[in-house]
Amino acid sequence: MTYRILSLIIGLVAALSIDAQTDNKLFPLPTIPEELTTLQDRTDYLLDHYWEPCDMKAAYSNKAQLADAFRTYASFITLGSREKAMASIDALLKKLEKHPDALLFIVDQANGYFQSDTAEVASDEAYIPFAKAAVANKKVDKASKLRYGRQVKILENNMEGRPVADIPYTTIDGRKSSLAADTAALTIIFFNNPDCDDCQMAKAQLDAN
Repeated sequence: MTYRILSLIIGLVAALSIDAQTDNKLFPLPTIPEELTTLQDRTDYLLDHYWEPCDMKAAYSNKAQLADAFRTYASFITLGSREKAMASIDALLKKLEKHPDALLFIVDQANGYFQSDTAEVASDEAYIPFAKAAVANKKVDKASKLRYGRQVKILENNMEGRPVADIPYTTIDGRKSSLAADTAALTIIFFNNPDCDDCQMAKAQLDAN
């Protein structure tokens, strides 16, 4: 476990060990019942109630605070149970349906937290519902729909456990086929640069195996 992740968890445990009150009127955190003692139970409670008191129209008027609130929320997602996390995301997106500008802002925050090169936690599963919500919202502009729709297609085609999308290919002897037509029990797809020395070494190791 890296120092950064350990520090994040220690900070969140400390936050979850006290009454989750704040002077921020836009994002008043719920008070966690004392009978909830485990980290996951307390986190799940916050996931259930985090956005309940928030007026999204008012919240969008202060984007800096909204961004900070989302980052805090996203950190809870990584510690809560999968069931509560996904249900919480759905509830948040439902709350944003009538606020397309705020929706796009939150989707962009989710992209930064879960998907970008500097993502704090890489999670396709957590991010996909946000992108899908942007695509499904009738008030979102066409360009944004195309952008997030393309992301959804790419991410869903690459999720663990999903069948790989069909890929046409030409063999070294010129024969054309596709991945779907291949009946091999095991298929290794190796994308590489022919001029890359390390790639050639990896290919030689595969050929020798």
